[in-house]
Amino acid sequence: MKKILLTFLTTGLLTMGLQGQSLNIVTVDMTRLYNEYYKTLEANEKIKGILEKAQVQVEEMVKEGQTLLEDYKSISEMTQNDALTEEARIKAGTDAEAMAQQLQEKQGDIQQFRQNTQRSIQQRQQSYRDLFLDEIKGVVLEVSRERNGDLILDTTGPTALGISAVIFSDPSWDITDLVLERINAEAPVEEQE
Repeated sequence: MKKILLTFLTTGLLTMGLQGQSLNIVTVDMTRLYNEYYKTLEANEKIKGILEKAQVQVEEMVKEGQTLLEDYKSISEMTQNDALTEEARIKAGTDAEAMAQQLQEKQGDIQQFRQNTQRSIQQRQQSYRDLFLDEIKGVVLEVSRERNGDLILDTTGPTALGISAVIFSDPSWDITDLVLERINAEAPVEEQE
């Protein structure tokens, strides 16, 4: 697919060159724009807060599990205590089985909570990513049009070989700083202490 696209692009560029038309190329670093967009930074902080709250909840669940485990060990020891009546040992065994079931349920709850939290965070990150990239692309197009751009290349996109798709570009083609300035124009001003 990339070879077909590259062939098409090369053919188009040669055709334009042969027809005497000039091609105005602009480049942009989409990774930098996404990473430095104030909304991305805010979203990352929100996600960090969610992770911290989830970690506190997991720690609470683990503590509850530890308490159950300690209770289970105590009751299990009672089943071996010769000082107790046979009836008391049987009751302790029944109680120990019930606690073992509770321990398994607690472990399942913890695992399920972790999976649900991870899935929820991944979905939220994907939603943020899609939304923010659309916003950034809109501004990239706007700035490109102002510079009469015919072709926009992302200088950070790796090829199948793991190298940038753009090996070299004239620095004057790069509009990253202009776009970054615009997308962060509405960023809330941090209060100085």
